[in-house]
Amino acid sequence: RQALRQARGRAIREELTGRQREVLLLYYLDQLTMQQVAERLDVNRSTVCRTLQRARERLYACLRYTL
Repeated sequence: RQALRQARGRAIREELTGRQREVLLLYYLDQLTMQQVAERLDVNRSTVCRTLQRARERLYACLRYTL
């Protein structure tokens, strides 16, 4: 579990774009809804949804090969 936690943290810092990291942290860490994230970042809700999806895909691909 510790290795997974470290790999996840590294992947978030190094593999995601700044926008993907920001949206991911607002959504999961701050537990904002997609609409709230969109309002905070002044973008459409669909943009937040798409950005989250791409961030998840990128993390999955990175972590799949790491472990």
